[in-house]
Amino acid sequence: MLLLIVSLFGLLASPSLALIGKCSQPASDTTSIYDFTLPNIFKTGSIDFADFRGKVVLVVNVATYCDHTPQFLGLNDLQKEFGADLQIIGVPTDQFHFEEPGANGTEIMNGLRYVRPGNGFVPAFPLSSKTEVNGLQEHKMFTYLKKYCEPTDELFYPGLTYQGNKVHDIRWNFEKILVDKTGKPVKRYNVYVLPASLRDDIRAEINKNGASHKLPILGSFLG
Repeated sequence: MLLLIVSLFGLLASPSLALIGKCSQPASDTTSIYDFTLPNIFKTGSIDFADFRGKVVLVVNVATYCDHTPQFLGLNDLQKEFGADLQIIGVPTDQFHFEEPGANGTEIMNGLRYVRPGNGFVPAFPLSSKTEVNGLQEHKMFTYLKKYCEPTDELFYPGLTYQGNKVHDIRWNFEKILVDKTGKPVKRYNVYVLPASLRDDIRAEINKNGASHKLPILGSFLG
C-alpha cells in the first residue's frame, strides 16, 4: 500500500511524466543487444546478450537503496511468471543520488538480502556489475538502447552523479527497457510504471511469431 501511495504521489507531483516511451529503430541500423556484453555482478564472467536470442529481454537499471527498490519483488514475479520466454537483466548503477554504494557484488547482494528488499531476498534474474548508464562513461549498450527510445520524462532531478545530461538519458533508477525477440528495443518505461503493468506488453512480444504458449491476462497498471 505504501508503494502504491508513493507511486501515485509521484505521478501527481510530476506532470512532465510521459511514463511510456516508444522505441523505433530504422531497418538501416542492424545493431541489436546481441552485440553487447556486461560483466556479471561478481565479475567472474560476462552476461552475453547474444545468449538471449529468441527471448524477450527486459533491461532494468537498479539500485539497492532507492525508494523504488521494492520493485525487485515485482521483477522477480515477472521472471517467474514468464519463465524461459523472458529474460530480465538488472544493471546496478550509482548515478542517481548514490543509491547503489555497494563496492562489489557481495556488498550489493547482501544489501538486497538483508536490507532492501530484505527478508532473504534473492533476485530471480542475473545482475551485472555496477555500470554507468548515462554520461561520458556510459556503457555502449545503453547508448544504443536510449538512442531509439523516447525519454519518459522532461525533467532532470537533483542528485545526479554524472556530467553531460542528454535528452534521452535514463532519469532515475528502475527505468525499464523492453527488447523484442530480435534484440531491438520496443518500449521504455518510467520508474513509476510498476513491473506488473508490463505483463501485457511482455506477453504481446512473447506471442509474436509463433510463441510456444499463450499466458493468461493478469494485473493492472499499478498492480
